Amino acid sequence: MQGRFYSPFLACGGAWVAVHHGDVATVLTLRGEIDAANAELVVDTLRPLVAAHCISQPVAGSGRVGALTPPAHPVVLDISELSFLSVAGFRALLTLDAERQTGRAPWAIVYGAAMRPFLRAMPEIPLPLAGSGVEALRHLEPVMPC
Repeated sequence: MQGRFYSPFLACGGAWVAVHHGDVATVLTLRGEIDAANAELVVDTLRPLVAAHCISQPVAGSGRVGALTPPAHPVVLDISELSFLSVAGFRALLTLDAERQTGRAPWAIVYGAAMRPFLRAMPEIPLPLAGSGVEALRHLEPVMPC
């Protein structure tokens, strides 16, 4: 995936976020730990990043009420390198997903070892999970531009 912009890490009190604006999707990579002490900070850091890419804007100059809007840029949240995810961190992911659903772009979450205890306890987790970046992109494929 060719990228247009890669940010330095944004610190979230024990977790770090990097933003990679690619041609196909924006990838937010989260590393470190999410626990009760930093879960709210992680949500507050990710919220504007996810929202900025998940909200479509009306087609300029269409002049019509209810004009179609182009799909927003898909987002992949890569948490595969998290070393720890607490219940508060899991709730933070559910919060982001619920807020993201008000937008028009799909997103996928690439999970790793930190998410596995939640998958064992709740096999039907209501999140758009993918086991790899390739799987996440396939999940987003139906809305990718030609």
